[in-house]
Amino acid sequence: MIITLVSVQIEYNQLEEERAKIEENIEAVQGSIDEINSKLNTPFDEEYIIALAKEKLGYCLPDEIIFYNDLIN
Repeated sequence: MIITLVSVQIEYNQLEEERAKIEENIEAVQGSIDEINSKLNTPFDEEYIIALAKEKLGYCLPDEIIFYNDLIN
């Protein structure tokens, strides 16, 4: 009887660890979903297009000055 109780307790602990890992994964995925939904809900206007071009393509406006910092902290 004691052996059965110990084996059940070990299995319970393993399942709790697995549940905690799965909950962490769910939170990470939910964060990604929220970020994607935020991007989808952004209006498709000129400001959005400019921000997207800067982010994805590295473009800048003609009157902008870009500074680069190659120093590593």
